[in-house]
Amino acid sequence: MENQNDEQINELREFCKAFGIIEVPADRNYWLIRTASGAYFNDFYNHNYVAIGWDKFCDSNRMKHEDESTLKEEIANTYKDEKRPGYVYNQIKRFMFEIKKGDLVLIPDENSSNIAFGIVSKEFYVRKTPPLVGNASSSICTYSKCINVE
Repeated sequence: MENQNDEQINELREFCKAFGIIEVPADRNYWLIRTASGAYFNDFYNHNYVAIGWDKFCDSNRMKHEDESTLKEEIANTYKDEKRPGYVYNQIKRFMFEIKKGDLVLIPDENSSNIAFGIVSKEFYVRKTPPLVGNASSSICTYSKCINVE
């Protein structure tokens, strides 16, 4: 019975290989990264990266070592309209420290009618010179915290 199962698995692998379908390792993490209601979808897709906002908090050493409650309070004071500073804190920490090279990223466009898949090729970095133009209503993302994706 095991040999038949192994044969079927090998046949499926060959089929996938023939059609260019890659096998995703079981230990790979998957991340859904929103695109500002689709506004940044084309920018992310065409320029092979994803990014996250809250640019006043880009210092990874500070995010790693400073007291969580202090940072949450500072987030609340910096982004007065944000009702969930703990959510923001966790989003930033995950983006900076948990998304790893080889992980799979999914990004939806407006209305999630298209979803692009990519593989992380370079972990978190701070973009030194974000584009001079762009906002949530344009197609150019100005966020500083980035991750490269193929």
